[in-house]
Amino acid sequence: MDRRNFIQAGIAAGVLATSNVDLAETKQSRRPNVLYVFDDEHRFQSMPGQPFSAPIAAPTLDAFRKANLSMERCTSNYPLCSPYRGIFMTGLWPYQNGITRNWLELGTNFESIGHVFSKAGYATAYVGKWHLSGPGHDRAFIPAGPHRQGFENWHVWGAVDKHMSYSFTFNPDTGEKIQPQGYQTTLMTDQAVKIIGDYKDSERPWMMVVSFHPPHFPVDDAPAEDEAFFAAKSVELRPNTRTGVSDHGPVRTKASIEKFHQGYYAHIRAVDREFARILKTLDDTGQADNTIVIFTSDHGEMAGSHGRMYKQVPFEESTRVPFFIRYPGHTPRGKTCDALFATVDIYPTLCGLAGITPPAHCKGRDLSKLMFGKPGPDPEIVFLLNGDRLEPHPAHEEGEGGGDPNGGGYAPPTFRGLCTRTHTYAVALDGRWLLFDNVKDPYQQKNLIDEPSQQPLLRQFDEKIAAWLKDSSDPFPYQAAIARRSSEPV
Repeated sequence: MDRRNFIQAGIAAGVLATSNVDLAETKQSRRPNVLYVFDDEHRFQSMPGQPFSAPIAAPTLDAFRKANLSMERCTSNYPLCSPYRGIFMTGLWPYQNGITRNWLELGTNFESIGHVFSKAGYATAYVGKWHLSGPGHDRAFIPAGPHRQGFENWHVWGAVDKHMSYSFTFNPDTGEKIQPQGYQTTLMTDQAVKIIGDYKDSERPWMMVVSFHPPHFPVDDAPAEDEAFFAAKSVELRPNTRTGVSDHGPVRTKASIEKFHQGYYAHIRAVDREFARILKTLDDTGQADNTIVIFTSDHGEMAGSHGRMYKQVPFEESTRVPFFIRYPGHTPRGKTCDALFATVDIYPTLCGLAGITPPAHCKGRDLSKLMFGKPGPDPEIVFLLNGDRLEPHPAHEEGEGGGDPNGGGYAPPTFRGLCTRTHTYAVALDGRWLLFDNVKDPYQQKNLIDEPSQQPLLRQFDEKIAAWLKDSSDPFPYQAAIARRSSEPV
């Protein structure tokens, strides 16, 4: 199937669904459109201009970040695909929404972010990776109904774990599988720009989520032009990169880590190009001035830092992500904000940005006032967690010899922790695990967990985490964990 027929077949039935919402308000007075674009496994450190990020090339994202507002301390509370999506979709913590790890199905007993925007009169759309439908990595069709979580214009993709001529989507009405040829992110963007164009003359505001899979592994299947761009370029590795025999996984060589970066950066360059297409479509259809545009990611990627690949650990390479926002005439231009901001805050904040009262069930904070350049909440702590069991992925198991660019070094512990403006702290099941002073030690290379001078601070952090676990219905055996001491190296 060619791309033109794919777009027509996959979208025509689902665009501009009607509702019972009063459409009396004019385009001039209506709420803003909301476009939430996020890719997968894109760490904050892999943005142009960040230390040790050469030779990365993402000109559209770089320009978008510099021209608008960047939330510089955006943190993924649970740096893993499905748990991030569960928190984003429900505004609740994992043990409250049931998505405590990958491969679980999100229930229908929540007022999702799709529902709340639909109730406020929005047309709602979702394009891309879903990863909330249980085992099978979204390979099965989800018929119209409650499991679409309030998104009426639904274009979810299956088999996203490879990026070139492998994934498929569905006719949203019939469930017919549609498997076009080409680069997955380009095909998803085809759908997104078609929907934006079809919404141009809608009397309703619209809210759309676009979920790309790259630069998530595998990293050796980016478009040829992007792979060629980086193939001959040398890579800067972060000073906390560890090669050789890792405490946490197979042997990783410097060459294999550099090769991983080249492929990772190739996917980022490709995502950047597709994001540019989306922004151009907003301009071309005259909708840019009344559309809130956000670019972010679900979590980061260790990429060899601390001898690890993948995510699910409290290190900043795993938890810190980009979050850039543009709302012309409302959000500051060319500014940064250092407020602590996390996944659990996104649902209520998107509501606040759109002028919708966040539902009372949301566990996060509405930071929209800060994003409007006004005084607002100034959080002191962001909480961190990883689930209850290891979940190796086949793409990582292939890397046992250290030569495969797609993974290796994957052994994330179950932990609970927090980060502040100055510190990162985590407790594993077998005891206090790590404490870093991120100001004095920005690459988190000196673990202070056994320093006598830090014990009062640890006790303060323990109290904060214990209270959060109770509020979030989290069964982590915290008191028993901190009573133990771990002798394992970090």
